[in-house]
Amino acid sequence: MEKIDPRIKRTKHRIRVAFVNLLMKKDISEITVTELAQAADINRKTFYVYYATPSDIWKEMQVEIAQQLQDLLFQSSDFQLATFLQGLNQILGDDMTFFKLITMEKDYAYLLSDCINLLRTKLLEKYPQPIKVTYAAAGIINVYAEWLRNGQVEPLTTLTQQLEVEIGLTFANKK
Repeated sequence: MEKIDPRIKRTKHRIRVAFVNLLMKKDISEITVTELAQAADINRKTFYVYYATPSDIWKEMQVEIAQQLQDLLFQSSDFQLATFLQGLNQILGDDMTFFKLITMEKDYAYLLSDCINLLRTKLLEKYPQPIKVTYAAAGIINVYAEWLRNGQVEPLTTLTQQLEVEIGLTFANKK
């Protein structure tokens, strides 16, 4: 694995934090490089070292989310729900604001759909029951989305425990 210079990581992190903060206030098409650079406390030239447009940040973040989810799902051949949910909690915890934003905006619904499809593919390997798998995959992702939209009222551990029980019951029924 290639080691990334800590300065690059810090700069890209600042750009991304500024980007997410601006997305909370306005549509991506309204975000300018100037205001993004200003919010990240960098100059425009530094921004262009890493990205051509603000949309490129969004594209990079999407790819990273998909990759994280794929890595989590395919880290072992035997899918374990509890392990998956713990990993998903870790991914969410790394950037809760960004994930909350995704669930709040209808324009980003396709990303949730992609997550459902990735999870569905992995679940089908273990449970060759397409209807139950579709139900479970959509349920898991949408429960997390609803939890984010509603302000994370209950602890993440409680949500995870409830999902484990409900999904376990879904696959325990042989019909």
